Amino acid sequence: MAVNNAVNLVPAISGTANQIAVSQVGAAATIALASSVINTSQPMFMAYLSANAVNVTGDGTVYTILFDTVSINQGSSYNAGTGIFTAPITGKYLFSSSCIAVTGTTRTAVQFQVTNTTINYLLQYDGNSPAAIRTETFGNSIIIPMSSADTSKIQIIVSGAVKDTTVVGAAGQVDTYFCGYLLP
Repeated sequence: MAVNNAVNLVPAISGTANQIAVSQVGAAATIALASSVINTSQPMFMAYLSANAVNVTGDGTVYTILFDTVSINQGSSYNAGTGIFTAPITGKYLFSSSCIAVTGTTRTAVQFQVTNTTINYLLQYDGNSPAAIRTETFGNSIIIPMSSADTSKIQIIVSGAVKDTTVVGAAGQVDTYFCGYLLP
């Protein structure tokens, strides 16, 4: 496009995504690309636990946390009934999760992990035995390469003698959550 400095031209191209504005003021011409693009087909989800899951582990039981309240499920890839995210397309996914758990005095170790179709990713491990019942917070973020139809879920395993660990959840408050999205 030729720039005519004699005339104040203001051509503009616009749309709903990747908007480009071309303008000329005096002798200077500028081209700007909108900094935000909204992609409603990008897989993403955010889910949390709405009530306590009582006595779910503590004796070495592997417990899959069922994040039952879904606030975002773009692409419908997260299943609140199973706690499982299924990758709709191959790519790299960023997952974040946090868990508040009340563990008993008999516990010897806690594992907090993302269990994927191909490998388990340990997000946090605590091998210290408590002297008293205590509330603990576990959480982390990780990027995982996934193929289409691979699955991921969050699990907690508390070892000890008694199934006395409660995973904390509350209605209207996000204590224990799982979220993720496909990276561009």
